Amino acid sequence: MRKQIHKRLPKDFVEDVISTFCEEKIGREQACELLGLSRSELYWWREKYLASAKKKEEFKLYNREVKPTRSFTPDVENFFMRSSIILLSARVDSRISSTSLS
Repeated sequence: MRKQIHKRLPKDFVEDVISTFCEEKIGREQACELLGLSRSELYWWREKYLASAKKKEEFKLYNREVKPTRSFTPDVENFFMRSSIILLSARVDSRISSTSLS
C-alpha cells in the first residue's frame, strides 16, 4: 500500500501539477505519473482543486477539522475540573505536610 499523497508529496507540488493539468499544459498520463495517482484519483483531486478555487478557499491535501469532532458534555467537563482540582489540592497538601515534617 502506498503512502497517502500528503505524506509523499509537498502540497505546492501537487497543486502546481493539478493546476497545470487543468490548464491542459500537461496530459492526464503525465499528471498521473508525476503524482503517482490512478486516473480516477487524479480526477477526484482535480474536482477538489476546482471546488476550492470556486469557493476561493485554500486547496488542502487532507481535511483537518478546526474544531474537535468529539467533546464531553458540560456536566462531564465540570466533573473532570472538580476532580482535577481535588487531586491537585491533595498533592499540594501532601507536599506541604512532608516538608513541614523534615
